[in-house]
Amino acid sequence: MSSRPITALLVAVAGISCALADKPLAQAAAELAGKLPAGCIVTGESLKGEASFALAGKAEPADIPTEKRIFEIGSISKVFTGLLLADAVESGKLRLDTTLAELLGKELKFADPKVGRITLLQLATHTSGLPRLPDNIGPSPDTAEDPYADYGRKQARTYLAKAKLTGDPPYPASYSNYGMGLLGDLLAEASGKSWEELVKEKITGPLGMSDTVVVLNEEQKSRLAPPYAGNKANHSWTFQAMVGAGGLRSTASDLLRFGEALIDPAKAPLAPAIRRMMEVHAPYRDMSAEIGLGIIIAKLDGQREYTHDGGTGGYRSTLQVIPALKRVRVVLVNNSDLAASAVLGATREQANAADTPEIKLAPDELDAFTGTYEIGPASSFTILRRDDALWVRIRPDLPAREAGGEGSLPLSGCPRRTPVRA
Repeated sequence: MSSRPITALLVAVAGISCALADKPLAQAAAELAGKLPAGCIVTGESLKGEASFALAGKAEPADIPTEKRIFEIGSISKVFTGLLLADAVESGKLRLDTTLAELLGKELKFADPKVGRITLLQLATHTSGLPRLPDNIGPSPDTAEDPYADYGRKQARTYLAKAKLTGDPPYPASYSNYGMGLLGDLLAEASGKSWEELVKEKITGPLGMSDTVVVLNEEQKSRLAPPYAGNKANHSWTFQAMVGAGGLRSTASDLLRFGEALIDPAKAPLAPAIRRMMEVHAPYRDMSAEIGLGIIIAKLDGQREYTHDGGTGGYRSTLQVIPALKRVRVVLVNNSDLAASAVLGATREQANAADTPEIKLAPDELDAFTGTYEIGPASSFTILRRDDALWVRIRPDLPAREAGGEGSLPLSGCPRRTPVRA
């Protein structure tokens, strides 16, 4: 059977039809904010250069402009680390295939030579084989108030020296906070600056993102949304060697500005580096997506989507950029009980059959819809005809969280993809 893009498909069987409609981002946030016992949701959206912001929930302090409220953005910081690598490559200071042995061979003796052969590209694409977290980081981030505060370069290099791999990289992409933190630290060391100084010099300074920082000044501290976990006050996180994996704080206004640079890199500083960062560098099977340098690349309604989520002790965040639509969306939440990506997901409404014109198909028309439909680089489903009915078979090697199960199901509507985020 032929392979077809999912966007080409709209099927109605046995009088049941469906369609997807977008709910406004601010409306979705307002509906979900009612379930938060504390904290708020700030949303920002830029559509064809026109920006709008909204706040829902319990905002503290009350008198701060919505777009200027500061939140920890956690792993969205990885996108900045990826862009720093792209810039270092464009300037000729490093290569994507620069290895750990080249950078650290004089300092470290690797217990496993395969670790020394890990490249900077593999760190940026989560294909290095290094674990999500090293075993010497101390308390789990799920239980510790400030899990990365005491994890410095010495501890990170000590783990690297003893680490062992079961095979040669590159591996299938598997999310590694440690790998991306290590990349950020290596880039900082190569530049002779701190990671935060490098971000300011190369990215936030040129883009005018003055509120995107690691360390807040006194005025910025007054605009920081306090962190919560459910109805309990939580603790802000601080970083040393792992800062490139999750150390930034930012605002909806700054993140929209960053996203707009990805929509039209030609008009932005660092244009060659932005383009390199946004190139597909590896498949990302776990996400049913692909990955650039630190940024997840997926498909949404047939359009390429650049995205990343973030989460620290009391914050959740997401950034979504769809260049073809000239759309940037940002969601910032100061309560770990609500995933920011759930707010984006809530904008995707499935219309009731009664609201959608019914499409009836004659038996001789059914064959036109059979085939394999691609959802992403590692995701697909197959439409089969059995007598006068169409059935959908979900590819059995899909991650369960994406496929929702295995086997064949009667097709009683149109296919729908819910993105799975980092």
